[in-house]
Amino acid sequence: MNELGVQPAMYNRRKNNHYSSYKGTVGKVADNLLNQTFDATSPFTVLHTDVSQVRLGDSTCAYMSVILD
Repeated sequence: MNELGVQPAMYNRRKNNHYSSYKGTVGKVADNLLNQTFDATSPFTVLHTDVSQVRLGDSTCAYMSVILD
């Protein structure tokens, strides 16, 4: 290799070359209006929700949203 003037490519073992899909904060973060206080004094003042994707039998998807008062 010395006769040809070729050097091997060296890599740094300490450098982290792992793939990361983290893009930072994406979108808008809503203000924390409840301040972790979930006690409601009247109906429809505090609502809890979750969205789930459901795969149907004919290979299509539907979304299910449950809302709790």
